[in-house]
Amino acid sequence: MLQAIITAFNERTFAFIEAGTGIGKSLAYLLPAILNGIESDGRCVISTHTITLQEQLLQKDIPFILETLGYDLSAVLVKGMGNYLCLRKYYDLLDHASLQSIDQQTELAQLEDWIQTTSDGSLSDLETVPKKVGWEKLNCESDACSFVKCPQYSNCFFFRARKKCKDAKLLVANHHLLLADLQMADSDGQNGILPEYEHLIIDEAHTLEDIATRSLANSVSAQYILRKLNELVAERGGSGKLQRLKKVLIEHEDSLEHELIEQVCDDLFAEKRMTQSLLFEAYIALGDFLEQSYSNSGSNEGKIALDDPTRSHPEFDNIKNFFTQLVQQIKGFTQSLGSAVERCSEISDSQITKKLQNVIIDTKSLINFFEKTANILQDFFNPEESQHKVYVIEWNSSRSLSGIRMLIIKLNVSDILAKNLFSPRSSATLCSATLSHNKEFAFAKKQLGFQCEELKNRGIIEKLLESPFDYKEKVLLAAPSDMPEPRFPNYNQVLCENIVRAVKTSQGGAFILFTSYSTLGHCYDKIAEQLISQGLLPLRQGDENRNTLLNIFKENSNSVLFGTDTFWEGIDVPGFNLRLVIITKLPFPVPSEPIFQAKCKQLEAEGKSSFMEYSVPKAIVKFKQGFGRLIRTKNDFGTILCFDSRLINKAYGRLFINSLPLSRRSFEPFDKVLMKMQDFYDSNREWSVTESNR
Repeated sequence: MLQAIITAFNERTFAFIEAGTGIGKSLAYLLPAILNGIESDGRCVISTHTITLQEQLLQKDIPFILETLGYDLSAVLVKGMGNYLCLRKYYDLLDHASLQSIDQQTELAQLEDWIQTTSDGSLSDLETVPKKVGWEKLNCESDACSFVKCPQYSNCFFFRARKKCKDAKLLVANHHLLLADLQMADSDGQNGILPEYEHLIIDEAHTLEDIATRSLANSVSAQYILRKLNELVAERGGSGKLQRLKKVLIEHEDSLEHELIEQVCDDLFAEKRMTQSLLFEAYIALGDFLEQSYSNSGSNEGKIALDDPTRSHPEFDNIKNFFTQLVQQIKGFTQSLGSAVERCSEISDSQITKKLQNVIIDTKSLINFFEKTANILQDFFNPEESQHKVYVIEWNSSRSLSGIRMLIIKLNVSDILAKNLFSPRSSATLCSATLSHNKEFAFAKKQLGFQCEELKNRGIIEKLLESPFDYKEKVLLAAPSDMPEPRFPNYNQVLCENIVRAVKTSQGGAFILFTSYSTLGHCYDKIAEQLISQGLLPLRQGDENRNTLLNIFKENSNSVLFGTDTFWEGIDVPGFNLRLVIITKLPFPVPSEPIFQAKCKQLEAEGKSSFMEYSVPKAIVKFKQGFGRLIRTKNDFGTILCFDSRLINKAYGRLFINSLPLSRRSFEPFDKVLMKMQDFYDSNREWSVTESNR
């Protein structure tokens, strides 16, 4: 792996590397990245999906390499602008503390001490988030930043961090920030968040395409619009931008035009109230429409595409009319705001303009937000006929209108990634433990843009590197041949019965991975008492936060954890306490998911099989992630038990099996599978007893 990445650096090319657990991926890519930083002026960005891996790189792996080899190199964690406290905003709020509540004043006073001692001025360095004031009133924003003109520029936490980034040769970021940087650079023609960099390493690369699809979407929510309206006119107190603007103008009304004071003190407040009223009307109507037409029994959450059937619904024209009025109102209100701000900016009295300076900066930021929001809503309800976009409504009925979000999603992010992310780089390495399917990278390369001629012509190194762990001796892969398929009516009943028998054989130490929370809940409710009666400890996702559940699991060798998406990947439980992973169903994408449907339609329109070219590869990657939970160290052992007979009865099941490390196997009736499991655990009994006693 090290050699492949060195070649990518030296020959200015790309590398796709699947590296099994235990290979040491981070050492393999950190060594070339660090050496490149020492020997050249080139900068390298390493992007990960999880915070856990970022912490491992910065707190363990990078310091270890630098200390061991005697190198001196600056490595920096890059955070987005919104993670840093804006001193201009803070001191502006402090100057107007009398407009805040007692609780807000207390939080502002506490922040003053923190500002003097904080290491970097970021949200993660705060022990207590200022909930009463609201972080969104304190954080840095590009639209509300005057850069070098800001009186706090020399002390600004964000620009200090940015200078560290420019001085560093190794930058660690996450995929969301990488995509946010890409979006800013694409729209503004600037570098965005990250300084110029030559080399890119993407770890956990199997998540990049899904994150890119979401990150590069345009979205708008009622909750966020309301928050921004309240920044203009606070519901409680007088700390809103318009309220403060009004206060200053009235203090100096003798020297100002009456028309300006009337516009700010009366007209804008009335327009804000009208905007908020129409917002409520539109979103309440939409919420009622979604609840009545698309309510999903047993779940508060829903997601639909704004497709022809939805648009032709008898009630939809009424919804569209509400939002057309809202868009017109937001546009009119934005124009009025812009006019008032412009007139305030032209006031010749320096005493007044000094008082208004901060309010004007922040109000201009809000104007930009409302302009973008109106354009997105207008586009959403007047969608262009395109195979390259999907218009999606997401909602959570338990949160009323605040739980509704609209998204305009680009389906072909591969073109954007190829042009704006990979093409400008001297080299890019993409690695993961689950980047291939059926021993090939074709699917991953297509999804991430490497099918374009420019990238292919520069050369793509491909490496499939197997884990050094002994899967042949340490892992039993089993699937009962007499298990009914998930579509059969008796599947859930048999599933519950078989889970009880399986975890009894392993004596706990089990992850049970589900593809839906409803099935998880059904199984847990039905068998939890049986497990307790056998001396086992059932744990259910949602009853506690993830870290708490994991800690309980790690401390108890008889635990049985029921989990969905969040437990399929990124979970590390080495040792005896995890010795059985049950995969209840092959993790195919949800057929009704709008993005999935749209991508399938694209492929079908091209005469391709969406099932074989999209559904199966996506499911294989996730299946491999579930499989990967079991073996984390060379001493680990256990069973992967799949209760989906399609794995062995369908032709495509062979693709799943071929994508896994070679291990012991048992594809026979469940009674025989249990016997094989018992024999397997007995053969590892000596190590098991040692670990259990330890």
